[in-house]
Amino acid sequence: MIQNTVMSIYRKADEKKQNIFENLYLLFFVMITVMAFKDTTMFSYGWTDTQLHLVFIFGVLVVFAKISCGRPWKLYEILIAGIAAGVLILCWHHYMRRYVLELAVLIIGARDVDSDKVIRVFLWVSTGCLLVTMAAALTGKIENLIYVQKERGGITRISFGSIYPTDFSAHVFFSAACYLWLKVRNIRYRDIIFTACLGVFCLYFCGARTSALGLWILALFFLLKKKEILKENRKIQRAGVFCMPVCAVGSILLALLYNQDYGWMRLLNRILNTRLSQGHEGFERYSIPLLGQEVVMNGNGGALHLKDGVEYFFLDSSYINILLQYGILVLAMLTVLSVWIMFRLMKAQMPGRMFILMVVFLCCVMEQHLMEIAYHPFWLMALTGMTASDKIKRIYGGKTEQ
Repeated sequence: MIQNTVMSIYRKADEKKQNIFENLYLLFFVMITVMAFKDTTMFSYGWTDTQLHLVFIFGVLVVFAKISCGRPWKLYEILIAGIAAGVLILCWHHYMRRYVLELAVLIIGARDVDSDKVIRVFLWVSTGCLLVTMAAALTGKIENLIYVQKERGGITRISFGSIYPTDFSAHVFFSAACYLWLKVRNIRYRDIIFTACLGVFCLYFCGARTSALGLWILALFFLLKKKEILKENRKIQRAGVFCMPVCAVGSILLALLYNQDYGWMRLLNRILNTRLSQGHEGFERYSIPLLGQEVVMNGNGGALHLKDGVEYFFLDSSYINILLQYGILVLAMLTVLSVWIMFRLMKAQMPGRMFILMVVFLCCVMEQHLMEIAYHPFWLMALTGMTASDKIKRIYGGKTEQ
C-alpha cells in the first residue's frame, strides 16, 4: 500500500516535470517561429546576435533537460533523430546557417509532444503574426509593397506587409493547412467555404496562383470527403507516402532536362511562370553540393526590389532551392523524414492529414518555403506523440478520422 502510494507520487511528480519541460519547449518553438516570421515581413527591427544566441542556448538546454527526464528512446527514434540532427549539424558546420541548427533542436525536442498541440501553437502564432503584419501595413506602420505585373495583364499584387505577395499568400495557405489539420475529424461546411474564400482572396489581392490552387484543392477534397463521395483507398495512401520524393525527383529532372526547343517544355515553363528555365539556369550556374553552398539570387521581394540592370534569378521550387543551397544530404534527409511522417499518418489511419501534406508537397514544387519554420511546422511531426490521436481513435470506435 505504502509502496503504491510512493510510486503514484513519483509518477505525478515525473509527469509534472515533463509538462514543465514540454511547455518550455513550446515557448522556444514560439520564439523561433516569431523570429522567423518577422524576417518574412517589412518590419525593420532586427534581432541582435546576442538575442539569437540566447534563444538558441535556451532551446538546447530545454531540449536536453526534456530528453534527460523522459522515457528511454526507442531504436527508430534514435535513428530519426540521429539522421536529422547529424545531417543538419554537418550542413551548419559547412554552410554556417543558424536556421538548420534550430530545426534540428526543434525536431528532437518535439519527441512525445502531442502533435495537435504543436500545430495548434503554430496556428495561433502564425495567425497572430499575420494579422499584426497586415494591420501594420494597412495603417502605414510598415511599407505595404504593391506590384503591377504587366506580363499578366497589369494585375495589382499586394504584399500586406510581407516582403512579397506570394510570401503573404503562402502564410495564409500554411495557416489554413494547419487549421484543417486540427479540424480534420469534424470538418464543417463553413470551414470548407472559408478555405475556398481564402483562395479567392490570395488570387484576387496577391495574384498568388499556387496558394489559391492549393487552398481550392483542399476545399474540394474535404467537400467530397464530407459528402462521402471519396472513399478511403489504402493503395492510394501507400502511394501518397512517397509524394515528396516523387515531387522532388520530378521537379529536379524537369529543370535539369529543360530545353526551350521543345514546344511542350516551353508551354509548361510558361504555365509554371518560368520556374523550369530558372531551375535550369540554377543548375548551369551552380554545381550540386553535398552540404550546401552560397547561392546568390535576385528576386523582386523586399524594400529594394530588383535593381535596374540586374537580371532576375530566383529558385522558387523548394526542391531545387534546397538541393543547390543546402545540398544532397539535406534534401535526402528531408525526403526520409517526409516518408516517415506520411507512414506514421497512414498507420494512424489519418488519410485527411496525409492529403494535406500531399498538397503541401505539391505546392512546394512552385514555392520555396518547404524548409522554413515560419511557414512549414510539419517536419516536427517526425517524433511528436500520437497518444491524443489514439485516444480519439478509441472514442470514435476504431476510426481516427470521420
